[in-house]
Amino acid sequence: MTILNDDEFKAAQKWSVITGRTATRTSVALNPFSVFDIAGSPSAGTLAIGNTANGVSHTKATAGYPTFPDAPAGKGWYLAKVNGQSSVAGNRDIYDFVYSCGAHAFNANQALTSQPSIDDRLRVAPPWAANMVARAGDLCTNGSAPIKLYLATTGGVAAASGGPTTTGSAITDNTVTWKYLGNGLNYSDLEIFVEAVTAGTLNQAVNVTYSTMGDDGTTLTASRTTGAVGVGAALIVGRMYRLPLQAGDKNPALLTNVAGSVASAGTFNVHLARKLTQMEAYVSPFASKFGYDQTGLIYVPNNAALRDVHTPVSTATMTLPMTLTLAMG
Repeated sequence: MTILNDDEFKAAQKWSVITGRTATRTSVALNPFSVFDIAGSPSAGTLAIGNTANGVSHTKATAGYPTFPDAPAGKGWYLAKVNGQSSVAGNRDIYDFVYSCGAHAFNANQALTSQPSIDDRLRVAPPWAANMVARAGDLCTNGSAPIKLYLATTGGVAAASGGPTTTGSAITDNTVTWKYLGNGLNYSDLEIFVEAVTAGTLNQAVNVTYSTMGDDGTTLTASRTTGAVGVGAALIVGRMYRLPLQAGDKNPALLTNVAGSVASAGTFNVHLARKLTQMEAYVSPFASKFGYDQTGLIYVPNNAALRDVHTPVSTATMTLPMTLTLAMG
């Protein structure tokens, strides 16, 4: 299902996801920092991922991530509103952390194998479901290699199995008619992050080798590299930084090797994270608040691992809560 107009948004079931920390950590002004392991709501997670060879795909069930109910089959959650306050000014970015590996040693040269699939986390609309009720204008994703995006052009009730899988413009699914729109997965919003787990020395450099996904959703281009990138200083716990893609690249889809250099101590994680939204954090008693016209009603999968990344203007991260409102469509 899809939220098609303002009246449907007002009538939609809502769920509030609250994220905030009760303590701060030392930061570097105007640089992103993790607060994942700091007490608050949700409870603190563990910074070290605990898997360097394959990596893991965290979900909302993993300690440290906020929980929310599963949307029923044929429906989905959409990010509708964001509001909150902060102890210091800055930005608070909300990501779905779809893949993580670490904690890697400062001098790691680790090949990544047998990685978990992240396809379900990259869907742009809810999965098709048996006997789902669809209206004209609703979107769903279905099929494989690649997962595809479909638009209902005629409403009705879907079949008991199968659903649309081809690339036609008028696909019959019991009493629903679907139109193929294209690839149902979005790789373009993925960013590669380094996250310091223990304090480092010198200018820790990290070089990640990765594969990109073609716009067709099936073609992988391997052996791309970020180059060895650092921040020009020793990493402190929680500091994060984005790794640039090789010139001309987009759609990072698979990490294949992590290499550390220069530093003589310290450990770090590497993440693939999908950015959902960003909030300018105002200092209490002022508050930031924006609605679906700014969030874009982006689809949030049932198993999303939502994390609040802080970029403060000061040398301490933020406290006070932020509320994410999910609307069901």
